[in-house]
Amino acid sequence: MCVILSAELEKEPYWQEIENYVNKRIKEEGLNDSLYIRRATLKEETQFRESDNTMLVAHREDGTREMIVGYEKYFNFAEIQESAKLYPDKSILLMHLWIAQVVTRGKYFGGCDS
Repeated sequence: MCVILSAELEKEPYWQEIENYVNKRIKEEGLNDSLYIRRATLKEETQFRESDNTMLVAHREDGTREMIVGYEKYFNFAEIQESAKLYPDKSILLMHLWIAQVVTRGKYFGGCDS
């Protein structure tokens, strides 16, 4: 299985690198895991502003877990840790995702203070 990006995120270069890194690690470690990542809707962006969160994790109708990220936001380490507690079966995937984010955003934007 793998990380799947929404069409919108696929257009952003650093997201493509994040996806490639995580998918490579999942394959190397023999994990059977998947996660769909997409941008937040306007309503979800409002939730982000009100809660100071940078991401939401939800279930899709088909049973896939979905990670929703705010516009111009990156995954906060504390939120990744909290999500890993809520979804222990996704903890390794979430940590790979955070690591990939730090590396690629650092390359594109000169660092990440997460």
